Amino acid sequence: MSHFDILIVEDHPMMIRSITASLAVLHPQAHADCGVVIVGSLMQAKKRLLRRREPPGLVIADLNLPDSRGLATLRALREVAPGIAIVVFSASDDKSTEQAALDLGAQAFISKSALPQNFVQKLQPFLPGSATPCAPGLSVPASAGEAPHHPVDLLTERQRAVLAEVASGYRNREIALRLKIGEQTVSTHLNTIFQRLGVQNRTQASMQYMAWVKAHGLLG
Repeated sequence: MSHFDILIVEDHPMMIRSITASLAVLHPQAHADCGVVIVGSLMQAKKRLLRRREPPGLVIADLNLPDSRGLATLRALREVAPGIAIVVFSASDDKSTEQAALDLGAQAFISKSALPQNFVQKLQPFLPGSATPCAPGLSVPASAGEAPHHPVDLLTERQRAVLAEVASGYRNREIALRLKIGEQTVSTHLNTIFQRLGVQNRTQASMQYMAWVKAHGLLG
């Protein structure tokens, strides 16, 4: 594809944050003003695809949406844009569903339970080899708000400080002592951090933090 042009079809905010965070690792330009659209239903996706003279270079789609379920979602996207590259991002770990999706022409099938590095590895082959200038056209709908370039930007300075300690391998009690805050406060911060980053554990949160640090040139 001539520019970074991706359609994300997903209705869960945490999953959207996880996908966009992974894209930010792969391409710093994969954000709201650089050719990424986020829609939350099959109907919205079809409208976006039908309005474009050329399909986007990649669609990342959940199979289960408010107005469509299972492989019917993939079939519908294929009908609208038969030559499009589709990566399925699904809550299902069922091998038969994965094989059926691949048989229907999905380029890859990624479970939502996959660790961030696995998602990145599977997504990489379907992205451009190098970052290119931002292009007009697709953009995040106004209703989606002005998303930051990376989910870590959503955190407060204190939350980032807690996350930095987590990424350094410290446990809650140690973090509390180092930052001179209560251990319960650390736990509260971590719950918020996990929610805002769209992750489930310390390892995933640490990976996103290190990607953010690298993107901002903060590695010594």
